[in-house]
Amino acid sequence: MGLAIVVLALVGAVLGAGLVLPHHVTIGRRVVIEAPLELVWPDVGTLSTWPEWTEWSPKNDPSYDPRSEGPNKLVWTKSQGGAGTQTLTESDPAKGIKYRLEIMGGKYLVDGRVQLTRDGTRTAVAWIDSMDYAHSYVGRYFGAGMDVMLGGMIERSLLTLKARSEERAKAKGVVAVPAPQLPEPALTLPPDEPKTAPAPPPVPAEAVKPEPVKVAPPAVEEPAPAAEPEPEPAPTEAPAPAPAEGETAP
Repeated sequence: MGLAIVVLALVGAVLGAGLVLPHHVTIGRRVVIEAPLELVWPDVGTLSTWPEWTEWSPKNDPSYDPRSEGPNKLVWTKSQGGAGTQTLTESDPAKGIKYRLEIMGGKYLVDGRVQLTRDGTRTAVAWIDSMDYAHSYVGRYFGAGMDVMLGGMIERSLLTLKARSEERAKAKGVVAVPAPQLPEPALTLPPDEPKTAPAPPPVPAEAVKPEPVKVAPPAVEEPAPAAEPEPEPAPTEAPAPAPAEGETAP
C-alpha cells in the first residue's frame, strides 16, 4: 500500500511538471570569425552547402539524404530525426537569414535565424533557434533538454563555419582587423537647478474659517471752532471846550 502511494505520487509529480515546464525554448550560440562578411555569406546564404559545414550531415548521420529544391529550400526523406524540410523565409547578404524547419511533416517546427554583423574586416555570427511547445504536452519534456541536445551541435557547426571562412580569407590575403572604437563623447552634466522650498500642503476647505470683516466706523467731522468776536473799541471822551477869552479855566 505504501509503495503504491509513492508510485502514484511520483507519477503525479512527473505529470504535473509538464504544466510548469517552459512552452517556448530558445537556443543560441555565437562566434567571431576573422574574415569579412562577404567571405562568410556564401556558406550561410546557400542551403545546399549546409551539409558541408553543419553537424547535420551524412558524415554524422549516414541515413541523412538532403537535396536542394531551388536556392531556398532543402529537403530530406530520411534522418535520425525523421523526414523534413528547411526553407529560407528571409535572406539578406548584409544581415543574414531566417528559416523555417519542419520535421515529420510539420509535427515539430523550428524557427531559426543566422545573424551576421560586420566588425571591420571581421564578422560576428549568431545562430538562434526557437521552438514552441504550447500545444505539445510531451514536447515540453524534450524542450527542457533541448539546449543540451542541440546547443553543442550548433556550436560545433559555427566553429566549422569559422574555419572555412578564415581559410578563404587566408587564400585571398585578407587580414582581419576589428572596427576602430570611436571615442566616447565627454559627459557634460546639466547645470544644477535651483532648489525651491516645497510648497506647503493644501489646507482642507473645512479647516479654513472665514475671518470677520472689520468695518471702520464713518469718520465724524468736528465743527470748526466759532470765531471770537472782535473787542469793541473803548469810548473816547470829547475834548473840553476851550475857555472864552477873559475866562479862566476852572
